[in-house]
Amino acid sequence: MAKDNSAYEAQIAAQAVSAVPADLAANGVLGRGAVVDVQKTQVGPLVDCAVTVGVRLIDGTEPYRANCNIALAPQDAERLVPGGTFVTVRADPHDHSRVAISLTEETPVVTITDPRALEPSERALRDGAACRVTVLAHQRQWLASPAGDELYAIKVRVDSDLAEFQINQPVPAAVAASLRDGMEFAARRLVAEPNVLAIDWTATPAAAPAA
Repeated sequence: MAKDNSAYEAQIAAQAVSAVPADLAANGVLGRGAVVDVQKTQVGPLVDCAVTVGVRLIDGTEPYRANCNIALAPQDAERLVPGGTFVTVRADPHDHSRVAISLTEETPVVTITDPRALEPSERALRDGAACRVTVLAHQRQWLASPAGDELYAIKVRVDSDLAEFQINQPVPAAVAASLRDGMEFAARRLVAEPNVLAIDWTATPAAAPAA
């Protein structure tokens, strides 16, 4: 019971000291932050987290990196994993380098037009040779194409040569709702650039391999 009480007190303390500054809560630009690096220091019952985030704001600002600090209970600090955690941020509209992590707001889905993110899958679908892949893992990115399809990071295995690698591709909402690891899909792959591949969501229905 004492341990539970200590954890609860740490959470209450963390909420008190990690609140978004009033001016940012009122006027800050909402955005999606990808955790790039975290340096953690124990300070009493809390963990001070010096966080580097890759920021994308809903106002269309070019992506950039910023640093901020947030105090969290130990179990919450463990969830900040570089390369694997997304957070909600508020940025000063007059100084985008000043950001704060917001723990109480949903992370927004930010529309992007960056060809580096969108063009590979477009080329693969247009010019690639047909193949089949199995989805090994997938993760939402809180990014969307101009057409409104959310981007996912998807680890695939190509059935023909068993090559495994990650692609980033827009996924239609109807597919995303039922996407599961282990599903098989038709895809297209560039012969000259074998790691440039896109799943062809419209080619054939997905198939889940037998257990």
